[in-house]
Amino acid sequence: MQVEKIPLIVNGKLDKRALPEPKYQSSRKGRAPATPMEQLFCNIYEEVLAIENISAEDSFFELGGSSLTVTRVIIAADKHDINIAFADVFAHPSPAELAAFVEGSSEAGLPEFEDLGIYDYGEIEKLLARNNLQSFKASKRNPLGRVLLTGVTGYLGIHILRELLHNYDNTVFCLVRPSAKLSAAKRLDSLYFYYFNQVLSEEYVDRIQVLDGDVTDMASLEVCAAEEIDTVINCAANIKHFSKGTDIEDVNYTGAINLITLCEQTGARLIQTSTVSVSGMYVDEPGPTAALSENQLYVGQVQVSKYTQSKFMAERALLEKIAKGFKGKIMRLRNLGPRERDGEYQINFNTNSFMGRLKANVIVGSYPYDVIEMPFELTPIDDLAQAVLLLAQTPDDCTVFHPYNNHVLMMGDMYEAMNAQNLHSRAVEMEEYESALAEAKQDPVIAEKLAGLLAYENLAHGQKIFSIGSSNLFTMQVLYRMGFRWPLTSAQYMKRFLEALIGLNFFD
Repeated sequence: MQVEKIPLIVNGKLDKRALPEPKYQSSRKGRAPATPMEQLFCNIYEEVLAIENISAEDSFFELGGSSLTVTRVIIAADKHDINIAFADVFAHPSPAELAAFVEGSSEAGLPEFEDLGIYDYGEIEKLLARNNLQSFKASKRNPLGRVLLTGVTGYLGIHILRELLHNYDNTVFCLVRPSAKLSAAKRLDSLYFYYFNQVLSEEYVDRIQVLDGDVTDMASLEVCAAEEIDTVINCAANIKHFSKGTDIEDVNYTGAINLITLCEQTGARLIQTSTVSVSGMYVDEPGPTAALSENQLYVGQVQVSKYTQSKFMAERALLEKIAKGFKGKIMRLRNLGPRERDGEYQINFNTNSFMGRLKANVIVGSYPYDVIEMPFELTPIDDLAQAVLLLAQTPDDCTVFHPYNNHVLMMGDMYEAMNAQNLHSRAVEMEEYESALAEAKQDPVIAEKLAGLLAYENLAHGQKIFSIGSSNLFTMQVLYRMGFRWPLTSAQYMKRFLEALIGLNFFD
């Protein structure tokens, strides 16, 4: 934009505060909105993105929109009595597509993914039928040997590395993607120092080797194929639930396929980290399974996000290979909590959806009575690293585990602990909570902070959905026999956890 006169202060320098707010224009040439609904969404995009002359075919994300600003689109549409969900903007990113979706020329409902039911699960079901305590007791364990660790710069990956270096004598190869400013080795060094206050390259120079690479790039894995590797532990994951591109699938599915290929070339076993959320949901009415167990994969569920869909597809591909003789295991995880010993939490805590919901209810200042007895657990990350490495050594027929804390708390316990730390959120009736949430959504700045809460609002567009839980009875029986128990989740643990988050300004 042009400014008729440059504002100056008395000393002749530019008066930045007197400059008008910049207005940007879409550089793409597309058609003008053809209907009132298309015009409405063009106007909403222009308001949210501060861009003029948006066409009906401009993509929200190509114009600079993000998962945070999607919340503002949803709220702006709601003011016009138009109910769209977080996922709808990703599925229909242009004003024209959203208008067609809202007006019924696109079918409303849950996000559309590949129909999981169109597949013969017979061989996988036979395989999982052997995933039991008898198989564990009847067969020998497998030593880890030389380990390739991916996703090592992530929260779980780096704690598995710590456990390997402290309590095992294995050689560890770490696959790390360099950043724009740091080499792969220096990037890993800096994160290890952050979590453990040790210089990795000095302490363990004879036991660790950092390899430049990325699970999404098969060519970069060739350097790994040249090494003698016995076990690959894949902690690499994209934990975003929504994305317009293929970045989620690239890491979670294609990355797993690439590592399967690598293991086929080298004869290594693959330990794949996944999520209990592959249990998915039933639509319209409850299904036959209330809780997904370790010897189940497909129970008629649908998936509602790219994250869970990609993780399910990776599991299916791996189990299909294992049924044909490949060596591998799946570790389905749940809520990754702070360390048991000191309360240290993940550096990228803002990506944690459970924490996002807690933060949102502190901002709103209330939570509904209905959630007080909702169960949850926190799995200390240092204990989880121990459990994963123990389970990785179980016999070949033991293929799927659910390593999460079996000591369950209620959400009311969490809110009481938060109130004790002056993170005030009070229990109210659902009507009062919905009213407070609606009021908070009117502030654009606050609305973006509510993304963790709003992402699944109106997801089913009136359809009834029924979540499927999970159980870990088999996993616990195996862990007991390996001398492992999860620690009780104490009041002190919760206190240290919340104090650490407050110190990082998480709730601000």
